[in-house]
Amino acid sequence: MAAPNIVNVTTILGKTAMVKLSNNSATSVLANGGSSGKVLKLAGVLAANTEGVNVNVAFDLYITRSAVNYYLAKNITIPALAAYEAFVKDGTPVYLEEGDTLYAKSGNASGYIDVLVAYEEIS
Repeated sequence: MAAPNIVNVTTILGKTAMVKLSNNSATSVLANGGSSGKVLKLAGVLAANTEGVNVNVAFDLYITRSAVNYYLAKNITIPALAAYEAFVKDGTPVYLEEGDTLYAKSGNASGYIDVLVAYEEIS
């Protein structure tokens, strides 16, 4: 099914997805199923380094579409006990179309990053 025409929507739901990165593998944060009939509008992404012992952590954020990765942030250093704001609602809109998945990855083997994504589910 094709993504909905966002001019003629019937439902817009505000939602939040959260994940705790616990290793240095890419982790799915938010996925829009291939036949969901929805588009997901990302309103903002926050990534917080939860390690308090002077450990700077590299961070990647990307969308996979048709097996190709498109980076929103690449190798961003987040200092200990600090946060990175990838983008906010008033910036350039980013949509997850059907079949797209948003991934986050920590550069540290222990993860140390909490990721929060505010988004609108539009159908």
